[in-house]
Amino acid sequence: MRQLWLMTGAPGSGKSTLIEKYKLSQYTLCADNIRLLCQSPVLTIDGDLAISQKNDKYVWTTLFDLLEKRMERGEFTIIDAVHSKSSDFSKYKELAYKYRYRLFYISTRDVPIEVVKERNSKRENYKRVPEAVIDNIYSRFATQNIPNYVQEIPIEEISQRLEYDISKHNYSNYEKIYVIGDVHGCFTALKSWWDINGNKDNCLYIFVGDYIDRGIENAQMINFLYEIHDKKNIILLEGNHEIHLWNWANNELIKSPEFKNNTQPELEKYGIEKSKVREICRKLCQISYFTYHDQTFFISHGGVPKIPEKLITVASSQFIKGVGKYEDSNHIDEIFMKTYEGKKIYQIHGHRNRSKITTMVNNNCFNLCDKVEFGGHLRILYIDQEHGITGCYVKNDIFKKELKLQITPPKEATDVKELVEILRQDSLIEEKKNNLNISSFNFSRKAFFDATWNERTMTARGLFINTNTNEIVARSYPKFFNINEREDTKLDALSRRLQFPITSYFKVNGFLGIVGYNGETDELILTSKSVINGEFPDYFKRIFYSKINKEQEESIKKYVKENNCSLVFEVVDPINDPHIIKYEQEDIWLLDIIHRTIEYKKEPYEEVKRVAEEYGFKYKEKCLSYINWEYFLNAYNMILNDSYDPKVKIFQFEHEGLVFEDSNGYMFKLKTPYYQFWKYMRRCVENIRSGKENKINKGSLFTPLHNEVFSFIKSIPRRDLYKMSIIDIREKFYSNF
Repeated sequence: MRQLWLMTGAPGSGKSTLIEKYKLSQYTLCADNIRLLCQSPVLTIDGDLAISQKNDKYVWTTLFDLLEKRMERGEFTIIDAVHSKSSDFSKYKELAYKYRYRLFYISTRDVPIEVVKERNSKRENYKRVPEAVIDNIYSRFATQNIPNYVQEIPIEEISQRLEYDISKHNYSNYEKIYVIGDVHGCFTALKSWWDINGNKDNCLYIFVGDYIDRGIENAQMINFLYEIHDKKNIILLEGNHEIHLWNWANNELIKSPEFKNNTQPELEKYGIEKSKVREICRKLCQISYFTYHDQTFFISHGGVPKIPEKLITVASSQFIKGVGKYEDSNHIDEIFMKTYEGKKIYQIHGHRNRSKITTMVNNNCFNLCDKVEFGGHLRILYIDQEHGITGCYVKNDIFKKELKLQITPPKEATDVKELVEILRQDSLIEEKKNNLNISSFNFSRKAFFDATWNERTMTARGLFINTNTNEIVARSYPKFFNINEREDTKLDALSRRLQFPITSYFKVNGFLGIVGYNGETDELILTSKSVINGEFPDYFKRIFYSKINKEQEESIKKYVKENNCSLVFEVVDPINDPHIIKYEQEDIWLLDIIHRTIEYKKEPYEEVKRVAEEYGFKYKEKCLSYINWEYFLNAYNMILNDSYDPKVKIFQFEHEGLVFEDSNGYMFKLKTPYYQFWKYMRRCVENIRSGKENKINKGSLFTPLHNEVFSFIKSIPRRDLYKMSIIDIREKFYSNF
């Protein structure tokens, strides 16, 4: 937690002994240790060894760099150094203010100089200091005082300072305790409850943090906090968003786009004074740990799996952001519940609820996060003797509506001719002119590698237009993304955006082929990889026409013409285009029937299935449907956590992945660990083949299977490696088990 203890005393006065006695070495930065890391002991003119002082500028710069890193995380830290001058303490004052630390000192200055000199003479020779140095230190002790902004911890009180005395925090005198969850700038929801239940002197109010950001009433929330922050029955905990508020109030760098783009302009618009914000932030606590009659409560913003024995030694960031990763909240709650099962010990936290737990009451763990800022509820816990622990949910109706990922073409395009002109003017879109007056429009390599995605670049994907007749002759899907690939598909965004039920489909591992229609020549056109004629369109045409006769070809042409649509296929050619997943023979799967219109729309799955069965095509296979977020998240975690069986070296999900589609047609995808693993190994093979093994990041070989497969690949003679696909290599590797 945010405490900085400064040792002060001469060499040999017992500072390091105290640190060892109380087992505090792991929390200590020692100047002498850094000196020895910087340079080994050196010979003196008397032939003795000594710690060099010549690197002290670097030593102290390093110490303060390390200290600031620790303070950024709110870590309890001890500085083991002499600190003989008043100015030595002032170096910490600015950092203590910046990171809201409390400064303490522990003094061994009262050890008599004679004792220090005697101890010094018995130390290892390289640790001894000249007696003149000790004399100089003691003269400074006598003339320079320790500044009063640093509080003393008497040596006899060290032990109790390391322990949290919960008896000092007994709130049984209150009639009721209210614990208010993440508010996130949703002041109206809070006020509707506060006007009825707030401002009662016989009640204690504990806020779990995250007062601002994402909501649209941040200024009102700050004014409210300023009105209540100094009341005795108000406890304000710190959430992970408050660091941006503190940095803004102190003109420090702000890293949060949400705060910079939304919250800050709102605060400035309403004239929120930074001095008031600083005052509020200085009131913030990291935890509230107390007893209430025969019950014990531990409250933090992020949540912990167990109540630490020595709270002071835990970094504030772990209380604020929670232990583990964001998605670990369910796990830490389960550990807490198991640890304190049958005991009247309760944890309350907010911050994270990725699983969208619908009730805040869960045995002896209470989660007060309910996405209030996106139209969820403000969760408030009631604690009193008569009714026990109960909950209240306040619906928030004032929130910023999130925009869904757009899959429509540029809004300024009213017809195909205008669309062509707009796409041609965009430097991130490439036009390939095919024969028959047909151009394909696709996002450029720069747009792909720079992830410059917008309505234009996402629309320009597998889009073929006859620029003579201004007819869309074929079109595929707009660009859609993997889970966590961008902000729109991160789990938190998906949890708010998805409309249930959602359906998943198995993803075939091939390349896209599109069947369209050119009205100018009254012909079907088959395309792939942005071209009509070429290697991949030829693979597609061969397989497609092998599946149908002339009569069926005419029937398909009539269908795509009359319905103004394209047939989008996944094409598998294991001979000419082997990928990661093994297929025994070439084939095509009908994925979707997409309209050849400016606005993206497609036929329902039932029609895809009907058309495929009519012409004898395979079609995309449904996997599962998910009725709510919890079902989806369970499936996601099961796939994501798939790992190989160490006995037989295989994964559970040996396919490329899944494509998901929600009730509004929003699409995204998930690649399996199996696919990702072998795709990475294919890149390794390609680098070895081309003599660029030095480009392989060996640090990415982080599992036994990675290293076993890599070693196996290296054992294959390069002349043989040139002839083998990754599928051949995988089968040869598996054959050894």
